[in-house]
Amino acid sequence: MVPTLTWPQWLPAIPAWLAIPPWTWPTLATVSLLALVGSALMLPRMLAGLPHDMFIGEPKRRKWTARRVLKNVGGAVLTAAGIAMLVLPGQGLLTMLAGLLLSDVPGKRRVELFLLRRGPVFRAVNAIRARRDQPPFLLPATGVPTAVN
Repeated sequence: MVPTLTWPQWLPAIPAWLAIPPWTWPTLATVSLLALVGSALMLPRMLAGLPHDMFIGEPKRRKWTARRVLKNVGGAVLTAAGIAMLVLPGQGLLTMLAGLLLSDVPGKRRVELFLLRRGPVFRAVNAIRARRDQPPFLLPATGVPTAVN
């Protein structure tokens, strides 16, 4: 016969490093809500400020400055927040795209184009740009906007 354990008996069996403090869930909920609101406020402004033909041609090489370092740190934060928002409430893919747009990492353009060529992402990004009276992004395959269905 296998003994069954009740709540107080099996609780000490959980290792101390695995135990979740009681403040964890309210903290995660608050951070998630702040990320949702922050991304909803930042993304439209940021996406509208980008040139519509930024994906046409080769990207320019620039020197490292304090501003560029801060942009990369901000990009890393947004990318991490976007990854978290894939399972938490928020616009995960759009936030990851915004983070990638800010950062200077190898393969960045390939990942940006991979994400932008997804129909729902492309439509959402261009809908945000249209609300701010900006033309849709041009993609390098043809140099004309991809069909927005």
